[in-house]
Amino acid sequence: MGKLVLCFVFIIVFAQNTLYAQNTRLNNCNSIGWYNYLGTFKLAEKFGVHTEYQFRRNEFIMELQ
Repeated sequence: MGKLVLCFVFIIVFAQNTLYAQNTRLNNCNSIGWYNYLGTFKLAEKFGVHTEYQFRRNEFIMELQ
């Protein structure tokens, strides 16, 4: 029973620290656009090509990132 109480207190102490840490985060407004294109093209029965393209922009897609 003593170990159960000790574990419970241990969990409460760390949960309180984690909850407090969530309130100290910085909040900012990011206006980033991140667009992805993924494609797989079959060339033969056993061969194919996988493509991936990422397009990232900043300030509501006005500036390159």
